[in-house]
Amino acid sequence: MRKAKNDKPNKQPPTLSTEGSDDLPRASTSQVTTVTCVTGRGQLPPHVLLMTAVVDVLDKNGNPQPCRILLDSASQVNIITQRMVHLLGVDEFPANLSIAGVDGMQSRSNRGVTVQLRSRYMHFLLNIQCFVTQKVTADLPTSKANVTTWEIPAGIQLADPSFNSPDKVDMLIGNQWFLQLLMSGKIELGEGRPTLCETKLGWVFGGAIGVGTGFEGVVRAQAVTIEELSESIQRFWEVESVPQQFQITTEEELCEKHFLATHCRNASGRYVVELPLKNDVNELGDSRLMALRRFFVLEKRFDQQPDLKRQYIEFMDEYERLGHCKEVFERNDTQGMLKWYLPHQGD
Repeated sequence: MRKAKNDKPNKQPPTLSTEGSDDLPRASTSQVTTVTCVTGRGQLPPHVLLMTAVVDVLDKNGNPQPCRILLDSASQVNIITQRMVHLLGVDEFPANLSIAGVDGMQSRSNRGVTVQLRSRYMHFLLNIQCFVTQKVTADLPTSKANVTTWEIPAGIQLADPSFNSPDKVDMLIGNQWFLQLLMSGKIELGEGRPTLCETKLGWVFGGAIGVGTGFEGVVRAQAVTIEELSESIQRFWEVESVPQQFQITTEEELCEKHFLATHCRNASGRYVVELPLKNDVNELGDSRLMALRRFFVLEKRFDQQPDLKRQYIEFMDEYERLGHCKEVFERNDTQGMLKWYLPHQGD
């Protein structure tokens, strides 16, 4: 075993840290995030042990709940599983995060949470904003590692005592906090062995592991990045833009002329335009019989539901009082005007 110069644990008294509680980034409604997760088998490079830790996350009642996290320096956002959010019972806020993976596979996070995690290694608190997904990553590591030959120094407090056994991960902490969690302690276990790094969450394992350590041939690469907003907007307009050359139909042209000739703006600022009726009203046909049938059915319902009848009468009285309709009598139609009867549904 070889030690680096700064391999001694930090002897400074632990301090309480609440940084990040006031400068958390606001949820964006237009961020696009890419998550890459690659697995492969066959001829592979040396395995890499990813940094995991177990922390206490405070639920809505302030009680600590154990949570296994992945420290990912390549991620620009923090992620938490829906399972963990349900366990914590904390309030969620709306978000709109598009997540794309290998070969264009996409998912979306439409919610986020702000949680407080607590180190089991020292007196350290961190308020962190996370986006909610069903799953952060597959169980890590992919298979159990044989660590019986590793010379782990006595007295080392591991951030994840079961680091070598596959287990679920419920939170990913990205680069925003990754570097701030690192401390000066560093212990190299030798060739073909990972490196122990001291963090404010405890000592974590990370680095390459030689072939034949008990792992199967599976590698996993994780990266979370946020694309520039301008690029997303540009792609949107490329998809939604109207062709420069197109032809409108005669009917569409008539509708445009009708709008220009009849529209106005009322006192409340709303635009008003006449209905674009066709000139040949004979195409409307005869609707009186259908309207009568609907009315008779409605009357039968009123006999069985007096409350519905009362509400219907109140609505129609108000409708007429506001000037949206008026009563007319067929006997007064001496000119034989064409009429259209609108069937009416009571609910």
